[in-house]
Amino acid sequence: MGKEGPIFTRDTFRFFRDLARNNKKVWMDANRERYQECVVQPFRRLLEAVSPSVLQLDSRFDTCGRTGSNFSRINRDIRFAKDKTPYRPQMYLKFSGAFAGEGETGQLYVGLSVKTVTIGFRVYAGSKRKDSCLAQIADSRVLAQPKWLAQQKKRLARRYESYWYTVQKGEWKEQRGWPGDPEEWKKLQAWIVRRKLKLGDATRASFPRDITKIFGELYPILRFTSLQDLKSSRNGESMNIDAHFSSTRKPLRKAGAAAALVLWMCGACALAQESGAGKDWPKGTPKDFLIDPAKLGAFDADISAGKYGLVDSMLVLRCGTAVIDKTYAHDYGQIYGDRAKTEGPLNHDLHGPYNYFSTDFHPYYQHSDMHTMQSVSKTVTSITLGVARSRNEFTASLDAPIVQFLGVHKIANLDDRKKRITVRNLLTMTAGLEWHEDLPYDDPKNSADMMEASHDWVQYVIDQPMADEPGKTFVYNSGATILLAQVFKKVTGKSVDEYAAEHLFKPLGMRYFWKHTPTGLPDTEGGLYLSAHDLAKLGQLFLKNGMWEGKEVVSGQWVKESVQPRVTVPGSEWKYGYQWWIQPIGSAPEDVTWFARGFGGQQLVILPEYDIVAVFTGWDILPPKEKPMHDQLARILDAANRFYGCTQ
Repeated sequence: MGKEGPIFTRDTFRFFRDLARNNKKVWMDANRERYQECVVQPFRRLLEAVSPSVLQLDSRFDTCGRTGSNFSRINRDIRFAKDKTPYRPQMYLKFSGAFAGEGETGQLYVGLSVKTVTIGFRVYAGSKRKDSCLAQIADSRVLAQPKWLAQQKKRLARRYESYWYTVQKGEWKEQRGWPGDPEEWKKLQAWIVRRKLKLGDATRASFPRDITKIFGELYPILRFTSLQDLKSSRNGESMNIDAHFSSTRKPLRKAGAAAALVLWMCGACALAQESGAGKDWPKGTPKDFLIDPAKLGAFDADISAGKYGLVDSMLVLRCGTAVIDKTYAHDYGQIYGDRAKTEGPLNHDLHGPYNYFSTDFHPYYQHSDMHTMQSVSKTVTSITLGVARSRNEFTASLDAPIVQFLGVHKIANLDDRKKRITVRNLLTMTAGLEWHEDLPYDDPKNSADMMEASHDWVQYVIDQPMADEPGKTFVYNSGATILLAQVFKKVTGKSVDEYAAEHLFKPLGMRYFWKHTPTGLPDTEGGLYLSAHDLAKLGQLFLKNGMWEGKEVVSGQWVKESVQPRVTVPGSEWKYGYQWWIQPIGSAPEDVTWFARGFGGQQLVILPEYDIVAVFTGWDILPPKEKPMHDQLARILDAANRFYGCTQ
């Protein structure tokens, strides 16, 4: 963190100043790109910088980077506000305490505005105090420990400003200082403890460390007022709260980085549930499931010997039981280290998530077990769209032209053919747009590389000229799935990652992280990170016709439609469905394999007739000196007896 340059510059504060002077929609519309560059992108980088330390405090913090959850809204709700200007010239990054109730909970926050920088803790009662953490948690604790408020004042008053609010005759009244006793506390409607910094402090490289230190000092207040169980969410042990106060006085400096980053990834799962060991795949022997252990062992040995290139993991399930679960270590810092320092087609962002050689982001996200999925993200996007259709929340027809969903985008090269591109064309990679993703990804002329180097990915894709009639020819196009993300948001009102978190990942108990494009859309063409075990859950979901633990997550009809061969991939035996690859393994219609595939060696393999799900992850991203083997499917088929019947 300390070796990198500052996250914020004076341009952020200049933007807020100019917005305050020109607080009108017409001005904001003309300065959207500046808003993204000066506010949105720096705040996202700040989230990435401080999240590991935040999740070391409590892994239940939400760090997924959604507006509302982590970022304040710049749009002002003018219905009830005295200030009727449409925008707030300020932005907050916030982390809310894990509160099981329906009301308000405490937050740690960082705020930047025209003239101020603040870092602090805040808690509000909201419209119904009885539903808030103040009433349900804090009131009884303050009553049981009447000296607690005085202890916090003694610990923090010299360095922090404190003020609180009561409601008198229907009006909020500010009270400066610290709440004095339990009786005052019962009247409390809001409490803020904060430190003001100079504007220049936010433009220093040390700003994330300053935030980490302040959060560490204020977290005990959030814990006392907002967290229900007073247990560590990392391992469940009980914790003496006074001991915790004393232990957190020291700033988090040299805490175990690997552990913190793993916890970051757990917290970065927003609405998704953690997949505990008790819910992980049961283990069995290959022999018990009529899989030849010698052949499977030989396959494992060949992977270990490097015959399949840089493979990171292999997981094979039969009947929902893991018969082999292997990981293979590689020193990617040594393998790709020099390239990580030089910009190129696979490195548009030296210090960010689109540096494909950076070990902070690839192949594992921040050294966790979350592996980049690359284009498997496309398949997950299709599944999410299917979930929304199953819930009657994606109401547009698959044959609806997409131009109507592109909002404010002014479309270049717009002709009758482009106007005929449908949602179904995007799902099947038959949009007809001119696209050159058949080139190597380290070729600067690759269309996907050029898209990722642009600011507005949707604009870049839809501006491409037409090369063919929509629906006619398969042309692999990562940009098509980015357009799907825009369509999904327009139709449902929610982003793909937000919707998947609630209605796909949460029911399956999956952890995840999803990168975003510069304009804030989830990177549906390649930005998802999952563990191998969680990716296998999606395979098992489709194997069981959309059912998970007796409940329908996605309709069986969508499963059937998704893996129906809809277009032939030119020059191969492969077929393509709705963002699924289909490969025949025999002459009968049921003799097929369903694939989700991604750059670098990501594969989800589903063999319906064998009741097998296999996952491979890897990070072979440059042309190899020696051509690796690619017969993983053949090796599994050779080892497995087809006619093993699973007990439901």
